[in-house]
Amino acid sequence: METESTAKVAIVMAVYNGAQYLDDQIQSILGQTYDNWQLFISDDCSNDNSLQTVRKYVQSEPRIHLVLEDKHFGNAQDHFMALLREVAGEFDYYMFCDQDDVWDSNKVQLEVEAADRQPKDRPVLVATDLRVVREDLSVISDSFANYGNLSPVTARFGNLLIENFVTGCTVLINNSLASLAADTPAGTYMVMHDWWLALIAKGLGQLVYLPTATISYRQHGDNSLGAAQYGIKSILASWDWAEQCRNMHNSIRQADAFLGQYGSQLDDERRSEAISFLGFTTHPRILRVVKLAHAHAWKTGMPRCLGETIGVLFSRHIEKDW
Repeated sequence: METESTAKVAIVMAVYNGAQYLDDQIQSILGQTYDNWQLFISDDCSNDNSLQTVRKYVQSEPRIHLVLEDKHFGNAQDHFMALLREVAGEFDYYMFCDQDDVWDSNKVQLEVEAADRQPKDRPVLVATDLRVVREDLSVISDSFANYGNLSPVTARFGNLLIENFVTGCTVLINNSLASLAADTPAGTYMVMHDWWLALIAKGLGQLVYLPTATISYRQHGDNSLGAAQYGIKSILASWDWAEQCRNMHNSIRQADAFLGQYGSQLDDERRSEAISFLGFTTHPRILRVVKLAHAHAWKTGMPRCLGETIGVLFSRHIEKDW
């Protein structure tokens, strides 16, 4: 018989003008089947009633805490990384919570059980699928991975260098990974915190993906990222060549920062993939596709790979400028 976990879980929530949805999200955390958690909420100087809503829960629930008061971050990755540094080293596991989603009641329990099966002395990240919903929580798609045509189960380290398939609000990390991430110097370039955490897990430890939706991922006008449906028509309709090149440039810059921070801890295969990926910035354009293949840094789906290849061959915007 499997022993029930006693692991301590820290949930960190970054809030900015989220008053409209906060009650739904916090109530879904209070309703978890796993109850050995503490919720740490930071408000990024909201100008709505977010802070009042948070204070209401802090006063009524001893497991909910308001931290980093009067701090302004301006973006999600800096906010979440500051929250992680605030609590790292004090818990067994750490989870990341957006202000506008709704968690399934077994989300924490499911991810804790998956993490408990992994080695404690290596960085471990558990991620799950999501249910994509409208503002009123009606379902758009039962699977974010299928909706966006992502392949989290089969993806390798090289794929993750160019394309993130981990969504932060589904993530649980162990203390080994949290400690490594918390030591990342402030100001280190990362596209998003979840992508950075996934790179650490995939590069140095274990990334576990559960193909089960554990969260209703709400789509609305204020979403900073949101979910986009994959398909040739939708890709062509929304194609922005300059944006695609910027995205590739940013992923290369992030890989450069990651290699500088953790390169000495990577095994030979992963270090070779990262170095090949960075070769875009130093090799003639005709060799870029060769470097891409050596890095295994392919996006998911033929249209994305085609756009990636064209960008590698013809765009000057992906070249190093940092």
